[in-house]
Amino acid sequence: MCNSKFPPKFTPVMNPFFSYINILRPLNLIFSALSVIIAAYLTQSLNQTATIINAVIVVVTFAGASNILNDIFDINIDRKNQPHRPLPSGEISVWAALVYMVALYFAGIYMVFNLPELAIEIALVVVLPTLVLYTPLYKRIPLIGNMAVAAVLGMVFLFSEAAFTGTVSTMWVPAWLAFGLTFIRELVKDIEDIEGDKLDGVRTFPVIFGVEKSLYLAYLLIIIFCVLWWIPYYHNLYGNIYAMTLLFAVEIPLILSIFFLWKNPTSSGCAMISRATKWITLGGMVTILCSSL
Repeated sequence: MCNSKFPPKFTPVMNPFFSYINILRPLNLIFSALSVIIAAYLTQSLNQTATIINAVIVVVTFAGASNILNDIFDINIDRKNQPHRPLPSGEISVWAALVYMVALYFAGIYMVFNLPELAIEIALVVVLPTLVLYTPLYKRIPLIGNMAVAAVLGMVFLFSEAAFTGTVSTMWVPAWLAFGLTFIRELVKDIEDIEGDKLDGVRTFPVIFGVEKSLYLAYLLIIIFCVLWWIPYYHNLYGNIYAMTLLFAVEIPLILSIFFLWKNPTSSGCAMISRATKWITLGGMVTILCSSL
């Protein structure tokens, strides 16, 4: 049926190709791929082209497949919160999404066996089970689901170091920075999605404790992580460029987010901050990149 605001010939139709890209949440995949490349730079492994390609494929396919799995489980929630998504809008059928998801998981599993043993163990023993169990299990436990998503993004740095060097030793700080940023964003996103989560019986922290307490927790987490991220600087692990980038690209925007949410403690306000934290995450990646300078 055509939208009455447009003549029939101008009715917007989503190209199926773009629907299959959109369901993967491409911006998140770009951030994941950038994490691998940043880890390659920090471990002086940019010359390992084949390993970088393998690691990027594993990370992107696992993340993309898990985003599809999340959309399949959350189709009823998304009909309320994000009706434009490919599944609730009907652009992609659930069966097609399942086939797509399985193909991506198998591609990632196949590619990971080209990497060192430690990378295989991190990918298949730690990351993959967490991704698969996130929506049906962890997401429905207050804060545990947020921690699971945050841990997976942090694990990208550890997995990448293991892929390039066979060990994990230098990527712990970047992993914690990624964990903190993602944890904050996931909590804010839960506040944004509270109405849809209530309808589907998902017991997130905001559903159980309300918006006000959730916002206070978000403020507290921002303050805690803003303090913790200075520890590497004061222990002379990273230099002044790290400190300046952290301050202006990550911490000042996060502090401004507190003031914004204080004035706009609404679902729409949280939606704006949730989108803004994606770019703060990019600032975090630049900060991690600058840690070697």
